[in-house]
Amino acid sequence: MRISILLSDLHIAPFKEEKFKTQQKNFIEWIIQFFANVLQKKEKNIYEKMKKVVGEKMINVGISNGDLMESVATERGWATKQDVEAAKEVVQELKNNLSLKKLELNMGNHESGYILPLSTDNNGGVSLQSVRNFLVVAKRDKLYHSFLLEGFQFIFVPYLFTEQVAKDFDLSKEKKKFLTEMEKEFSFSKTPIILFVHDPDSLMDEDLLSLIRVNRKKIKAIFYGHYHSWMNLFFSKILVNIFNCWWLLPLRMLANAIFWIISGKDMRIVRVLGKYFQLRKNIPAIIKELKMTLIPAPTGMFGIGGGFLVLEISDNGKLEIIKYD
Repeated sequence: MRISILLSDLHIAPFKEEKFKTQQKNFIEWIIQFFANVLQKKEKNIYEKMKKVVGEKMINVGISNGDLMESVATERGWATKQDVEAAKEVVQELKNNLSLKKLELNMGNHESGYILPLSTDNNGGVSLQSVRNFLVVAKRDKLYHSFLLEGFQFIFVPYLFTEQVAKDFDLSKEKKKFLTEMEKEFSFSKTPIILFVHDPDSLMDEDLLSLIRVNRKKIKAIFYGHYHSWMNLFFSKILVNIFNCWWLLPLRMLANAIFWIISGKDMRIVRVLGKYFQLRKNIPAIIKELKMTLIPAPTGMFGIGGGFLVLEISDNGKLEIIKYD
């Protein structure tokens, strides 16, 4: 039996106060910070559970599927030297604490920088420096990354496919370059594939989705993060329906009123959130179609649905996914 531990959205925060010099504390951010403080004991217990499981099962490889650490200016990603040094320390401490020989990293939005509906940093977004800094920490020379482990080819799909633009480089060109390498991997690889997608919203990219669909039989498992918990996906499905069904207009008006309150009465955010759920109308169905598996955040969403996964590969190549919460 060969084993690895699967982690996602740990959101380790060495810069708890610094990030609010660039990110405003709106109502939803206050809620997040409140629960982060309340759940500190639970989070500590989950890390102890990780350590125990790693020891008992003699796991030596860990996979972080993105959003490992929040940066100095969190919406800008790992853009500074401070971020690089802190991230190196976080990676080493995590490896040491869990007694892992190797920790493979996927790039989430907190590594690359991002623009989401509730973003408040005018200088946020994907930047070339944040991508380069991530590669320094991950000890790689390019964004496309795959590796062979116990008879399976592991491939990472970074957050970039969710975004439409980058601040200082041609994001479309970078996506095409990535997909070209991924297509070659699918075509020539003789080993079964395990795919890690940080954000399933990346599958709104038709080229990426088409490539995965065409090669689905070669892919033995697809894991995703970003959503933190099944609860997030559950409410996302509800909001997708509200913003895409004309007959749910009264509920849409109610949702907009709630968004208006939690955004600090910012109508721009209300409009962007509505568009966000309209554009993602197919994502819940795609997750189901591709039989994707969520790697939860340690404490889930406000303490619900958290934990981590262990991937067991038997000698005959059969996969077993075990959830710990």
